[in-house]
Amino acid sequence: MASTSNKNTRSDYCLQQRGYHLSQNYDLYKYKGVPPITKLPCFGINMGHMPNTQLSCNATNTESFLFGIGSTNLTKPKQPFTAQIKCVPGISFFPRLETFLPQPLVIHKCQRPQGPFS
Repeated sequence: MASTSNKNTRSDYCLQQRGYHLSQNYDLYKYKGVPPITKLPCFGINMGHMPNTQLSCNATNTESFLFGIGSTNLTKPKQPFTAQIKCVPGISFFPRLETFLPQPLVIHKCQRPQGPFS
């Protein structure tokens, strides 16, 4: 009796290999979690996830220095450390209106209603 299953056919093998290849490309994508262009949001937007490599050239050494890792090592003392900070530009999503303040700015006392605890 002949098998009617497609488990050992050439086309099924090719489909399975294509699925493995697509899955591997998805998992090993270069910019997964790291955007190709990094900018900080300006006024009104909360910042999302940003990898530490986008903020500093030597991010691991900077973090170790801030946590004091190896600072009490008596056999091999740590060398002086200088952080290499990257300058990340900002981006604005909408134009902000100019704030106008009267010149000269005079704030008078007793301009607020008296509360029960004042």
